[in-house]
Amino acid sequence: MFDFLEKLRSKPEKVKKQIAFFVSIFLAGIIFVVWLSVIYPDFRQSQKQKQKVENLTPSPFSTFTTQLSSGISSISEKFSEIKNTISSFSTSPAYYSATTSIVVGTTTNQ
Repeated sequence: MFDFLEKLRSKPEKVKKQIAFFVSIFLAGIIFVVWLSVIYPDFRQSQKQKQKVENLTPSPFSTFTTQLSSGISSISEKFSEIKNTISSFSTSPAYYSATTSIVVGTTTNQ
């Protein structure tokens, strides 16, 4: 190893810079691969968890349409109740039936 370093010291400055550049790229590549091998499985696991949560929670648009349709159906039910109530007043025989009452002591002028 020391012989290699002595040979490297005797080389021109340009060659030494090229060797230093390639060695640093190589070491950075090794560090990147190690970092990626540690981070990537954790990243995949968190992505799977996010996907499961997204599948459980409805989208905002579907929530809005569900709320809108339930609101419209409840309003239409209320209108139906009001319509039935009004129609029951007008067609109910009890509404038109007269009650008889005895009036005592009335005189009529003819």
